[in-house]
Amino acid sequence: MGDFYEMFFEDALTASRALDLTLTSRAKDNEGGPIPMCGVPHHAADTYVTRLVKKGFRVAICDQVEDAKSAKGLIRREVVRVVSSGTLTSTDYLDARTPAFLMALFISQGSRSTRSKPATRQSATTRHDPTCFGVALLDLSTGEFSSTEYDGILGSSAIAEEIAVLQPREILVPDNLDLGRLLPDVNISAPVTTVQSWTFETERAQQTLLDQLHVTSLNGFGFDGHHAAISAAGALIRYLRDTQKRALTHVRRIKFRPTTDHLVVDSTTLKHLEIVNSLQNQRDGSLLDTVDSSITAMGGRQLRRWLLKPLITLERIQERLDAVEDFAYQTVVRLKLREHLRDIADLERLVGRVALGSAGPRELLALQQSTTTIPRIRKQVGQLKAPLIQSLLAELDDLTDIRTVIESTIADDPPIQVRDGNVIRDGFDKELDELRTISQSGRQNIAIMEQAERTRTGISTLKIKYNRVFGYYIEVSKANLNAVPADYHRKQTIANGERYVTPALKESRSGPV
Repeated sequence: MGDFYEMFFEDALTASRALDLTLTSRAKDNEGGPIPMCGVPHHAADTYVTRLVKKGFRVAICDQVEDAKSAKGLIRREVVRVVSSGTLTSTDYLDARTPAFLMALFISQGSRSTRSKPATRQSATTRHDPTCFGVALLDLSTGEFSSTEYDGILGSSAIAEEIAVLQPREILVPDNLDLGRLLPDVNISAPVTTVQSWTFETERAQQTLLDQLHVTSLNGFGFDGHHAAISAAGALIRYLRDTQKRALTHVRRIKFRPTTDHLVVDSTTLKHLEIVNSLQNQRDGSLLDTVDSSITAMGGRQLRRWLLKPLITLERIQERLDAVEDFAYQTVVRLKLREHLRDIADLERLVGRVALGSAGPRELLALQQSTTTIPRIRKQVGQLKAPLIQSLLAELDDLTDIRTVIESTIADDPPIQVRDGNVIRDGFDKELDELRTISQSGRQNIAIMEQAERTRTGISTLKIKYNRVFGYYIEVSKANLNAVPADYHRKQTIANGERYVTPALKESRSGPV
């Protein structure tokens, strides 16, 4: 509402206690009582939302969705985003070197048809499983998306291990699933969110995934026959679309995680070997903390993934060791590469914020500056011969188009927020340049008018100000009210004086451009 986010009734009572805000009231309700309210400045909303989410709340953000100048009656507002533990992407909230997973769980009942191939002919057999467990994980801040599936009576223990090892920030389940009953001995610290069970229906979930990934089939993603994994993944995307009100354009691929391509390290082993956390449940003192010399946050998160799921396929292990050996012997290349990586921002989370519409001008500039480093990285890595390194290098995009667009559009020293203005580079848009010229001359005219009114009235402290309600107005302190001219029309009384308008100021009501 204007420059504030306001909360009313029970929301105001709850938020005022949680955020230590002053509780006020306005108007009257239907029974004649005052309506409790409290608010936070628009520019500081992210900080307050983060504090609420850390306290376990879900926060619905309601914004004005029409121009106040053209609105008739109340300005139309809509919920534009719902923020929860698993959907908060604020850099002040997230650990740069730890993924922030939202997890979806689904249990299907029944049988699955599998095929075996004898020497003479192909036959179909049916295996009856009491349950089939689907698990999907998505880090909204980076777009990392995967799903897997567990069969039989061991599925519940596998899910318990997934929760303990991956430590999701929020768990999504259908409203007909009692997670506490399913995992009675598991201490689940993450908030559990229930959604309507129909979102997990396989056909609906599959269509949701097809729409999200812009494909006509999931055959190439390894989901053949894994309906529970599809259900969990599709429901997860549906939930994020409904709460974020966006297309999630950075979520462009999904990986089916086979349960046989890595060593399963259970949570007890991880704890006692202090792989990613020490016995005090802190990163300091763990194996990860000891060996992590990565330059970027992206590298730190990747190293964490590798330690949690060690390879067991000999060919892949050998490929990785060959790459490590190449870097180990090429000392000059390695050191120069590390210097270049210092100029790379956290591109995964940066692109996520751009896709979600929450990135500021300086973050776009950080994206552009990071892309300028890619050719230098390509040059250094190109000197290495390991097959794994060369295959990764072949997939590296210089992002020249993105760099060119940002360089030609964003000013060299933009503000933190778009609303502060001067984001677009001079010369990019002729009409914008003309409006800026008009705005600058308008401010000069107001300054001249302010000085003229001080001279005419003899009130040296007189000020001309602007807000969205009145446009431009003249503010006079209480001590000088006796010197106010007759052509000043009083508009508002404030604690320290009065606010007035004049015919000349009414002509400038639209305010600065």
